[in-house]
Parts: sequence; C-alpha cells; structure tokens
Amino acid sequence: MTNRDEPNLDWIDRAKSLVEYHAEARGFLSRASAYFPVMPEDAEAICLLWVDADRLDEEIYGSLVAMNDGLLEGVGEIDVTRGADIVEGIGGEETFVYQCTWSLEWELEKRIGIVLSIEPRSQSFTALVQNSGGDETPLALPFQSEAVQQALSLAYYRAMTVPPLP
Repeated sequence: MTNRDEPNLDWIDRAKSLVEYHAEARGFLSRASAYFPVMPEDAEAICLLWVDADRLDEEIYGSLVAMNDGLLEGVGEIDVTRGADIVEGIGGEETFVYQCTWSLEWELEKRIGIVLSIEPRSQSFTALVQNSGGDETPLALPFQSEAVQQALSLAYYRAMTVPPLP
C-alpha cells in the first residue's frame, strides 16, 4: 500500500482527542463557574477549542520562539494558558468565550499574544494577535502561516514603538 492509498485518519485522532479531553474540560468548567456564566454543555466547546489549540501549538509556539531568539536574543518568556473571559463581541456587546493564549513577554510590560477563542453557544472560533499597546489584529481561520507571521511582525513593531507609561 502506498501513501496515497493509506486513509487519512486525522479525523479519527481528532474524535479520540475530543473524548480524552472531556473529563478535564468538566473540571475546568467547575473551576470557571465561580467567575463566569458557564453551562455543563460548554464542555463540548472547550474540547473543540483544546483540540484545535493542540493542532496549532507547534506553529504558534514555534513562531514565538523564533521571535524571541531572532529579535529579543532569548530574553523573552513564552507562556501558554487556557482560560475564559468576557470580551467585546459584534456590535460592542459582551460575549463570553473560552480561550487559549500563547504569549511572549519581555522587558517591562512588552507583550505579544495570539488568542484562539470559542463562543460556547454557537461554537464559533475567532483568532487574533494582541500586543502590549492594546492593538488587536484579527486572523482568518484556518491559519495561514504567512498571515500569522505578518500579524506577529506588526504586533512586535507596535509593542516596541508604543511610548512607555509615565
């Protein structure tokens, strides 16, 4: 059997991963319920988010490592977090989301972050690049490597050129 004849089983691995994350997602919901309006059925959205974040982790983390090494001489710190938040949605309304965030921090208050979010009711994903200057650049999904790199470059520029706080 050649490679072309082998079935693509990525979707099978995805299904397994979704189920494997379920217990962890329920624990996360329990902790988040102290701060946010969570619902038990949100576990599915959380599992979807975490599986997609796993798939993107190597590329995103690798991009931040490249920035840290190539632009900051390795002095930055990279962090990956999972969380929940109330964000401004379409039309300025507040929207509850679950998030995975990859961030690179350096110097005093300099930061770049890539945020992948899911709104639990619609299961709609959004992605954006943030910087310490408060700017956000939306990213199209699925990610295009060049678009992510361009957004990170602009975020770095903005983080480095924002005037320091008085």
